[in-house]
Amino acid sequence: MGLSRPALTLGPRQAKKNMRAQILTALPLHVLPLNVLPMAGLLVLSLAACQPKGLTLVEVPPTAGAGAEAAQLAAGGCDARVEKPWVVGAATHTVEASTTGPSCAQAVVTLAVRGADGTPELAWSSPTQDIFGLYDAADAEAMKTALADWIDQSHSMFATASALPAWTDGKEAPGAPNEEFPFHAETWFDRQAWEQMRKDNAPVFAFPQGRESQAVFILRDGRLEPIGVQQFPG
Repeated sequence: MGLSRPALTLGPRQAKKNMRAQILTALPLHVLPLNVLPMAGLLVLSLAACQPKGLTLVEVPPTAGAGAEAAQLAAGGCDARVEKPWVVGAATHTVEASTTGPSCAQAVVTLAVRGADGTPELAWSSPTQDIFGLYDAADAEAMKTALADWIDQSHSMFATASALPAWTDGKEAPGAPNEEFPFHAETWFDRQAWEQMRKDNAPVFAFPQGRESQAVFILRDGRLEPIGVQQFPG
């Protein structure tokens, strides 16, 4: 265990000299008394001699380069947003789709459907690379066009539930065997519930949720309820 060094105690005279030196170095030269200017000069020279040689300090504005970096990110990013109305009877719902990411190949898409009063009826998100119609958009401008097409309900095969494939008695699922666009109902459905839904004829909302399938929802009780997935050739 090492020995501790005793604390150094300055005498009154030495402490007074040190305090005087600190005050002199803190004052501008033009306010020093004439009789202490030589001493101040020596102190300044001594301090200057202690500075590292060859060191040059350059003042950099705090925002230097920030504008260029932001412009570069904006140019290479994939921020796009579209909004379309979805008219259901007398009510106009709003469909919102947007992407964000460092590039369109790395972007994430968010979909929201709102009721006439702005209440969310559906919120959904996925990487754009997994979605038919979005994965090959090269830049934000192309993505904006792709998003508008992605949420356009005029492309849907099902405007209302009555257009969904029938569930034939004795079959295990809706639709005919070996259909080109097979429909896979949610597992909680049985034939009776499925056919009742078709009879009720609720509005249908659908959009590609993968490269080879689309998600299908019905509007019921103020929310979009998932009812299944329809496959299509990717």
